[in-house]
Amino acid sequence: WYNGHIMFKNIIIFLFSILLFLMTPLLVRMGTFLVVQDPLVKADAIVVLSGDLTGERVLQGIGLYKFGYADHLVMCGGPVMWWQTYAENMMRQARSFKVPESAVLLEDRSMSTYENARFAVPLLRKINAKRIILVTNQFHTRRASWIFKKTLKPYGIEVISCPVQASTIKLNDWWKNHEVTQAVLNEYAAMVFYWLKGY
Repeated sequence: WYNGHIMFKNIIIFLFSILLFLMTPLLVRMGTFLVVQDPLVKADAIVVLSGDLTGERVLQGIGLYKFGYADHLVMCGGPVMWWQTYAENMMRQARSFKVPESAVLLEDRSMSTYENARFAVPLLRKINAKRIILVTNQFHTRRASWIFKKTLKPYGIEVISCPVQASTIKLNDWWKNHEVTQAVLNEYAAMVFYWLKGY
């Protein structure tokens, strides 16, 4: 019985290894499909979306600001708990890196990517923005770029997608990490939901 059990286990592992080998190119493609990266050019504002726990999106936005890619940082993110908002926390992070408060605009009402775009419009029109650099994690760029481009197009505002470069989230083997797998699958589900909603 013991030897038969071991043999069966080895056969299962062997078959699973073959299946994973055959599926790996498809899984890699699923990860890379989510990434939209446009050529980086100067803009009127850098729009940073909330949603990460490490602050790497804000760090990327700060880096772009410090390199002179735009004069304004727009922090997008609504309530996180009680009276606090993501946008306010993001502004504190920016100020800790010596970004002047006058350069930071807060969009602090949104609860989704769609609302990020909608509620950012008045702020962008206020500064007469014609082009923005959109900063978010790589796996989020396709949906975010799609929503922002569709929302801002009527106002003549161009969107440049600039995913976080130094990210802790790696997409080349996303299926090997539980948290990253969850993020990727959630992103595909959100894309389907947004498509069905007509966003």
